[in-house]
Amino acid sequence: MTNLPQLDGYRTPLVGVVAGGRGALAGPSVRLSQQVRSQLEEAGIAAVVLTDGISLSEALARERLTIMLDVTYGRYGRLETVARSAGLAFVGTGARQAEVYDKIRLKNALLAAGAHTPHHQVLDFHNQEDAWPLIRCFRGPVVVKPATADLLSEGVRWFPAADPDDPAIRSHVEELFGMDQVVLVEEYVPGTEICAGFRHAGRSVESFPALTVVKDEILFDHEVKTRQDYSFASVDLPEPVRTEVDRVGRLLAAEFLVSGYWYINAMVTDEGRVSTFDAGTTVGLSDKSYFPAAARFVGLTVRDLVHRQFVEPVLALSGQGSRSKLDDAAQEVML
Repeated sequence: MTNLPQLDGYRTPLVGVVAGGRGALAGPSVRLSQQVRSQLEEAGIAAVVLTDGISLSEALARERLTIMLDVTYGRYGRLETVARSAGLAFVGTGARQAEVYDKIRLKNALLAAGAHTPHHQVLDFHNQEDAWPLIRCFRGPVVVKPATADLLSEGVRWFPAADPDDPAIRSHVEELFGMDQVVLVEEYVPGTEICAGFRHAGRSVESFPALTVVKDEILFDHEVKTRQDYSFASVDLPEPVRTEVDRVGRLLAAEFLVSGYWYINAMVTDEGRVSTFDAGTTVGLSDKSYFPAAARFVGLTVRDLVHRQFVEPVLALSGQGSRSKLDDAAQEVML
């Protein structure tokens, strides 16, 4: 990764690009960090790639870094306070923005704004038996998932019924408690699954086209994602649906102080109701990720996404910021 003894030879400003992640998320984070470093160097900004463990602590001890750029996956919001305590500028998902990954916090924000989200019941590791009988209120299929852990949908599983006496559900929840002490049992809302993305462009919000997830399975879960047995396709949404999707995206940005890119995942029912069940600020950059697929509809590339999300904020902090030609070329597409 980083040859730390050479840190003293770097010019300033020096950006520490912090990579890492839980489980399957580590590899994509490392690949992203290398792309970010390459683009920063091309822009004349010195950068080193660090892990979020020993390498970062050693680099901080050298007191050579001036900017910390967090590209870790699945550990959102944890490094901002580290950067602040070390006197460094910070680029990445901050602590407030990371709250969007807390699905209970997300649902409460949606409900407070009058947006629909699937009904749910919370199972707490420390108070399980009181909550288990309550899942009987769900009359149809349910989705069981961790409440806060973001692990590429790991642990997300569909069940045909919410039966607290079902050994399969009991076993799955016990497994989830190894990832998260809070588990959600959520009603399954049938319909068309969509993902819609947004980006702050100055004082305005740029909307990316909503895409639907094409898959053979009922649920877009961890197994489907890791097998990459899916694709994104354009979807023709009625005007009222597009308006509600846009409203939800903007209200979450305001609630969680989101900057840069963010997205929502929702089910659109046959009746046209938008039921949002997930959101995030991660820009997945693989060929099977939403943002690269959506970017192609507006004439952008993966390289453009990396530049806009990570390089431009660093240039601004370094006093080299200017209006990017990407902003001049990009068109705003209303959902």
